[in-house]
Amino acid sequence: MDLIVVTNNERTRDSLPMARWVDGTAIDVLDEVESMLRTGYGLVSAPLSANNRLNRSPYRSIILGKQGTWSGDDLELVDKARAFLKSQRIVQDSSADVDYRWIDADLAKTAWDEGMKLGLQRRDPKGAPHE
Repeated sequence: MDLIVVTNNERTRDSLPMARWVDGTAIDVLDEVESMLRTGYGLVSAPLSANNRLNRSPYRSIILGKQGTWSGDDLELVDKARAFLKSQRIVQDSSADVDYRWIDADLAKTAWDEGMKLGLQRRDPKGAPHE
């Protein structure tokens, strides 16, 4: 399979077909993403949200593929994301935990679906995803 999600969110892990689980923080997810970028993967989704409040979420899900979706330096982007997240105060509000998990999973699913539309996942001749 050409797309993979790197996540520390069980809801995302359980809702997408190919996930690499990270038992840790959003920073740990970025560290794993960096390792995968060094082995030839490219970013399909951004390592940061467009919404600063969501960047304070304890959950992070990033889609990678054998093809990236932009022409910039993926490692530099992840490094900048790591520095930004380290400067933020991560929300530790258990009453918002379900909401943060849901939002992260929903955004990851949207990015996954867009990656599929872009043809970032190979398909066999019968149209089924290639494993």
